[in-house]
Amino acid sequence: MAGEEMEAERARAKDEQGPRRRFEGVVALSESGRERDRTRVVREAAPAPGEAGDLERILAEVYHALQEKGYDPVRQLAFYLLTGEPAYITAHRGARSLVTKLERDEVLQFLLRFYLSRRSPAE
Repeated sequence: MAGEEMEAERARAKDEQGPRRRFEGVVALSESGRERDRTRVVREAAPAPGEAGDLERILAEVYHALQEKGYDPVRQLAFYLLTGEPAYITAHRGARSLVTKLERDEVLQFLLRFYLSRRSPAE
């Protein structure tokens, strides 16, 4: 019975997250024979429930890298999430390349779900 409940929870979580976007580069030849890059957006399946752990791990690594460099991690991450400008994240310890692997809207959804799940119902 517990296994069925876990599968139902996974399916529900997968449905809530919706489709993810991914860019796929396509090289096409122009009439003159030169290559042209055609990038298109491709829809793919929602991330598996285990990928939330990857999101948490990446956020923790970025947080620690920002802290090590003397920045206010919460402020820097908030500005990155609002603007999408990777310059708000240090390149120290590969933090910038890690954070750009994440979809900003998915990070915001994760953070909101986390915050709302921790609030008491009386508030």
